[in-house]
Amino acid sequence: MRLLRNPMNGFKYAVEGVVHVFRTQRHMRFHFLTMVLVLVFSLLLRLRREEVIVLLFTISLVLVAEMFNTAIEAVVDLVTQTYHPLAKFAKDIAAGAVLITSINALAVAFLLFPGGARLLRLSKDVKLQTPDWPTVVAVTFLLLGIMVLM
Repeated sequence: MRLLRNPMNGFKYAVEGVVHVFRTQRHMRFHFLTMVLVLVFSLLLRLRREEVIVLLFTISLVLVAEMFNTAIEAVVDLVTQTYHPLAKFAKDIAAGAVLITSINALAVAFLLFPGGARLLRLSKDVKLQTPDWPTVVAVTFLLLGIMVLM
């Protein structure tokens, strides 16, 4: 057990946890990359402050779910080295939580990014044609499939 002699130790340990999960979990690195791209895209589209708050909250949910998933997997692996149906069940549920938050993030992105005059203005600024909905849906499912297979 770590002693918290210095009040900053709790913060230090929390940062160590974030750094560890980033270094060791491929999905977490993917989520961080996606986070950066989404935030850059939100700047390009000039999202309102309220919309950025929704994005930040949604991104946080995905990152936290991934961290809980990693923690649950580590504890299950610590408790049992052999296959057990309950161990699989715990890991599958934790992974399912990440999947649900990721699908929620995609829904939020669909609501915030493609709609309205914002995308039209951006496409005119960079002289691009606005993609049709079937293309957007196909690309989104392709990205989701890649994410699931990583």
